[in-house]
Amino acid sequence: MKNQLNLLAKDSVHSHFKHVRKTMPEEFSKKHFSKAQEWESTVNVVENIRLILPWLKSDERLRILDVGVGTGKLPVTLQKMGNDFYALDDDAGGRNSAEFLKQIFPSLKVDVCSLESSIFPFENRYFDMVTSLDVIEHLPGSPRHYLYEIYRVLRPGGVFLLSNPNPTSLYNSLRMFVGKSNYHPLSEWFQTACNDEFGGHWREYTLQELVDMITFVGFGILNKGRLAKAIRRYEGTDASVINRTSYLVYKLFTSYVIPWMANDVYVLCSKPTKKS
Repeated sequence: MKNQLNLLAKDSVHSHFKHVRKTMPEEFSKKHFSKAQEWESTVNVVENIRLILPWLKSDERLRILDVGVGTGKLPVTLQKMGNDFYALDDDAGGRNSAEFLKQIFPSLKVDVCSLESSIFPFENRYFDMVTSLDVIEHLPGSPRHYLYEIYRVLRPGGVFLLSNPNPTSLYNSLRMFVGKSNYHPLSEWFQTACNDEFGGHWREYTLQELVDMITFVGFGILNKGRLAKAIRRYEGTDASVINRTSYLVYKLFTSYVIPWMANDVYVLCSKPTKKS
């Protein structure tokens, strides 16, 4: 099963990235869908699918929503596994459109709205599963509305997977130890136009903070923990042998020696079937 999942993810991510590189502007493709990024994307999507695999029933077609679709590596893979997939992305103050997303994800049902303040364009209890990976840290304000909307559109008994980068990871700690900032490069922040919203990370939440927010909204915790995903670098992604080896060493070290310092934290939760 492990090898099948790896092959499925690799094929899905490759086909998706190839489509984007063929149909979208070169500058956009190089920034978000380069060949080097395929390896990191495949590694990370496999790690995420393993978390929800017990709820992906082979004999049942699930209705799944991904909030904050990003490069779409998880949606295209889960759809290929036989699920109905919907993607919702932030409208970025009107700069992002559903028409633009449809060019990137022609096989998905896509829409946009303000994740911080809009009512999501779906009925109550519409989805069997919701995923939102490395999105919450991009919200400038409180994520309370965003979490309540996810709760609303998820059916009772449905599963929700939430993750974000671990602010106390080994990688971040080492950077701070040598005097480097863990925020996005100053140039990205400083050069943002006054009337534009900064697209980087506003706040990364610890595992306990994710748990506190999730339980406040009303979810029940199924699982929680940390993941040693492919190492994130603001400078870009290198799929070389050196980087792959570094990732494997990093993963082993943060999985078995200091697991609390892995570079992602996640909460897997469910919506109660009835109020207590």
